[in-house]
Amino acid sequence: MPPHETGALPVQYARVEPRYYGITPTTLVLVLAAVALSVAIVLFAIGHWPFGLIALGASLLLVLVFLEGARRKPDGVVARSTADALDGDGQNKIPKPFAQVNGALEPGLKLPAL
Repeated sequence: MPPHETGALPVQYARVEPRYYGITPTTLVLVLAAVALSVAIVLFAIGHWPFGLIALGASLLLVLVFLEGARRKPDGVVARSTADALDGDGQNKIPKPFAQVNGALEPGLKLPAL
């Protein structure tokens, strides 16, 4: 640091807000994924399977973009509920008979006979 800045100077804190430029709204991406999936189904049905595979791939990529956008910035109702589901929100959703910890069953837990 320069010598004139080493004294008792006031400290200024700045908070950097994330900038999401280039990220489309999550609901729009989900709608586009549904449209691409519908187009893929129609293309498979009429026999144009190469174009159907391309549309299916585009649909899958759009779903991944939606999931990433929902985790980063859950601004809508659908995105917020998806983000809560992806994060698990602290609830154990595994049924008790199938719950395992490090490969071992919980003490006193009996599995149903097959």
